[in-house]
Amino acid sequence: MSIVVPHLLTLAPSGPGKVLVHLESNRQRAPAIRPRRSVMLPERAKKRKLSHAEPLAKEGAPPERASKPTVLLTDDRLRQHSHPQRRHSECPERLSRTLEFLEQSGLVSRCEGLTCEEPSEKELCAVHSPFYLQRLKSLRTAPRERLIEEAAQYDSVYLNEHSIECAMLAAGGVLKLARQIWSGSAQNGIALVRPAGHHAGVHNPSGFCLINSVAVAAKQLLCEGCERVMIVDWDIHHGDGTQKMFLDDPRVLFVSLHRQDHTTFPHNNPTGEPSVVGNSAGAGFNVNVAWGEPDMGDAEYAYAFERVILPIAKSWAPQMILVSAGFDAVRGDPLGDCCVSTAGFGMMTRGLMEHADGKLLLALEGGYSLEQVPSCVATCVRALLGEGATDDELAAQHNSSRCSTAGMEAVDATVREHAKHWPELL
Repeated sequence: MSIVVPHLLTLAPSGPGKVLVHLESNRQRAPAIRPRRSVMLPERAKKRKLSHAEPLAKEGAPPERASKPTVLLTDDRLRQHSHPQRRHSECPERLSRTLEFLEQSGLVSRCEGLTCEEPSEKELCAVHSPFYLQRLKSLRTAPRERLIEEAAQYDSVYLNEHSIECAMLAAGGVLKLARQIWSGSAQNGIALVRPAGHHAGVHNPSGFCLINSVAVAAKQLLCEGCERVMIVDWDIHHGDGTQKMFLDDPRVLFVSLHRQDHTTFPHNNPTGEPSVVGNSAGAGFNVNVAWGEPDMGDAEYAYAFERVILPIAKSWAPQMILVSAGFDAVRGDPLGDCCVSTAGFGMMTRGLMEHADGKLLLALEGGYSLEQVPSCVATCVRALLGEGATDDELAAQHNSSRCSTAGMEAVDATVREHAKHWPELL
């Protein structure tokens, strides 16, 4: 794979979720919820007994590896999407710096390379409205002035002459990789694509996102024989676009860990609350872990995985897991204002690898620290390749006992809302 690295910029933070106020969080432990009564699991969910403290990964040894490859998908063309007027947090260097680091770390050569291709209109129409797609198509040849005017109508969106092509390629790339994993041609993989997609809605762009790549992939997997798709969104911003597309669908289990406060994008967003559990047949299949404060770190994420995410995954037995892998919860991100370590993302990746027979796809969403995102991605790639957990990752896994009061309250709020759907949480 040829890696071309442009001159790196010094960025001024800009975009969704810029945090202006830093708060101190209370790090004392609060009592966990105690079960009061048993409830029945919905018939559509597969019932299994398990401990509250489900381990994130088998300790002391790497996950079992099949002979199938780990795929690294990216494309040089994706770096053409850039802000037409100024430096911006969502910049091409997010890819170039990451690919340079992976190359220097010897990880690129250990993966099977894959490039993007645009999806069909039918595949896009499965999640986006024809009117919206037609509007995007008309922008492919629009003059610069119209692109700027169009972007100004939406919340935290920019457009240049390459943006629509890049968004199409990103969506098609994630879908292409998902098909390789689902068909058995690959064991797992990571899609380093941009622009991101998880805020994009049926009818509109939002929050740096134009086309919802993970949603496109999930919908097509359902059309091609996959009966249970799990989407885990660990971007610090709520995946509101993805959530809305699957609220009624019991075939898609959507899980989001995100900040839910007035300083974080999407602003004034009630759909990110734990009480939003899904509608009708989809009730119980929308799981929001909503952090009410900044400074959430490895301990809080480990607690959420042990207490909620992995028990539900074990019970439901997804056939494929897609991760909206934003890295803006990492310590030092200019927008996230949290403190997850690079090892923390490896910990979460390894935990998910234990499910769906290891059929796991990570798709880049947010993450705006040019220093930290490359390390986060490399840590996840090493996990996907089957390397053993590092001491830092094992330490992150065992950090759940140090979860802050604010973190426990957020996770326990999710447990309260979902106990009637998932009694394993009690």
